[in-house]
Amino acid sequence: MAEKIEIQGVIFDMDGLIFDTERLVKLSWSSASKILGLPDVGEHIYYTLGTNRKSRNIYFKEHFGEDFPIEEFTTLVHSEFNKIVKERGIALKTGFLELATTLKDRQIKMALATSSSELYATKLLKDKNIYSYFTAFAFGDGVKNSKPNPEIYLKATNLLAIETNKLIALEDAPIGVEAAVNAKLKTIMIPDLVQPDQRTKEKCFKIFPSLLEVNEYIKSAN
Repeated sequence: MAEKIEIQGVIFDMDGLIFDTERLVKLSWSSASKILGLPDVGEHIYYTLGTNRKSRNIYFKEHFGEDFPIEEFTTLVHSEFNKIVKERGIALKTGFLELATTLKDRQIKMALATSSSELYATKLLKDKNIYSYFTAFAFGDGVKNSKPNPEIYLKATNLLAIETNKLIALEDAPIGVEAAVNAKLKTIMIPDLVQPDQRTKEKCFKIFPSLLEVNEYIKSAN
C-alpha cells in the first residue's frame, strides 16, 4: 500500500513520456546527418533530451563547430521525421490512457509541460484525441529558459493554481527531472531512452517502468 498523499494535479512531459517519439527523432537526426555527410548526430540525442530547439542548437555548435549547418540540418530532420512517422505512426506510451482516465474520474487536473512547440504538441495531442484531458499547457516556445531551468514547470503550476505539495510531475529524462525538482515538485521518472544515474535517482520521488505503475500508485496513494 502506497503512502497516502493528496494529489490535485499531475504535470506531464510529452515526448518520451506521453508519445513514443524520442526513438523516431533519433532516427531522423541520424538520417539527416548521413545525407549531409556529418557524424551521426543521432547518437547525441541522449545529451539533449528534454531541452528546446534553442538549447539543442547551442549544443550542436559546441560539439560540431560554429559551421554546423543548423538550418539545413533542421529542415532535413523535419522531412525525415515526417517520412518515418508516415511509415510507422506515433504510438502513445503504455499506460497513458489508463492513467488519464483515472485522473479524469478522480477530478485530478492534468497539465502539459513540454519543450516542444505549441504547434507541434497541439497537433499530436489532437491527432490522438487526448487534448481534452489537459486543463493547462506550457510549451517550449512559450518560455524563455529551457529545461533544466524550472520556468516551464513553474508556468504549468501557476496555470493550474495548485500548491506544489499537491502536484506530481512525470518525466522520462534526467534534464526534465531536474527541471521539475527545481520547481519544487514531487517528480516521478518513467525512463525512456536514458536510465537515471545515481544523482537523478536521488532527486526522484519515485521511479516506475511505465505509466501503468504510475496509475496504480496514484489509485492507491490518493
